[in-house]
Amino acid sequence: MPDIKFEPSQSLTLGVEIELQLLDQETYDLRPSALELIDIVGDKHPKIKPEIFQSMLEVNTEVCSDVHHVKNCISQTFSELNTACNQIGIKYATTGTHPFARYSERILYPLPRYNELIDRNQWIARRLSIFGLHVHIGIESQEECIGLMNFMQHFLPQLAALSCSSPFWQSKDTGLYSSRLSVFEASPTSGHCDYIKDWQTFSNIVHTLKECKAIKSTKDLWWDIRPAPHYGSLEIRICDGTATFHELLGIVAYIHVLAHYYHRYKNYPVELFRLINNHETFIPLWIIRENKWRAMRHGINMETIKHDGTTLLLKDDTFKNLEILKDIISELNYGEYIGYIINIFQYGNSANRQLKKYKKAKSLRQVAKMNASECYESFLNNKNCII
Repeated sequence: MPDIKFEPSQSLTLGVEIELQLLDQETYDLRPSALELIDIVGDKHPKIKPEIFQSMLEVNTEVCSDVHHVKNCISQTFSELNTACNQIGIKYATTGTHPFARYSERILYPLPRYNELIDRNQWIARRLSIFGLHVHIGIESQEECIGLMNFMQHFLPQLAALSCSSPFWQSKDTGLYSSRLSVFEASPTSGHCDYIKDWQTFSNIVHTLKECKAIKSTKDLWWDIRPAPHYGSLEIRICDGTATFHELLGIVAYIHVLAHYYHRYKNYPVELFRLINNHETFIPLWIIRENKWRAMRHGINMETIKHDGTTLLLKDDTFKNLEILKDIISELNYGEYIGYIINIFQYGNSANRQLKKYKKAKSLRQVAKMNASECYESFLNNKNCII
């Protein structure tokens, strides 16, 4: 079978994609204003892109050297976006779901690929009024891409739990901290993927799926983590959209530190590899699957299952990892960003804050208003809304 071409990129660079809700400034319901905004900023804007529905946009970064670069890039783009939003009277938020909006009321963005997606996946695709955070790690070789993907699978439930921001769906308290992941998993090519032996194995999977018309390209693989051959990157897709800039920076920094650790020590039996492996065998996928469910259900309060069947509170598990990673955190000058991860464990993530707000206000509109306020205050005014 033909080998998929991997376009190498500079090792350990970063790219970040944010899926953004567009909100009516009076009702705080989703508002189909993407066409107006694209018209204002220009349809060739490199960092503001349309998404499947007109009530959402994607904000992305250029290729960034580190999280400091990511921070500056996103700050600049949000400033520009905010100016455009003010012109037409809309607000925005970045949580994984909108608390009360109806997916049945969403209007498709007029691009052929979105019509094709609806035609193929029908009702499943029409429910995709969900919002995620995607992080790309630049990689020089296709084999390192596969190795890093297998390594990072162990940490996906942690990342999901930290980012949980979608407890409400269609005006209902779902009982989950991330309903977005549950909605997304209904798509036929989404969810967690198997361990992959090497690049040829990945190429064979893609070739087979294309031959049987399950996908058109690797872009149709909506796994929680996937190679992005055209960018020369590994894309981590499991995270809910982060409600605040500081949660985003903390999670992206944690991902970047883990990638640095793998790149530096992949050929050595160092501590983090021993913690996640059992005699050089990966943690069984059923454990990763169960840990993902626990993240969806309980958020940062989850107990994570280890390779030997024992359990550990997510906070203790994460802090143990951060202790192992402390030298790299220091080298990259990421202490402030990792501090936001600690803030999440101290004060809760967005799902915790939304549930608390709803319990007090008894109003999902007030929850949506809080989400918009947190987004604005953190992305535009650099206010840490976690604490």
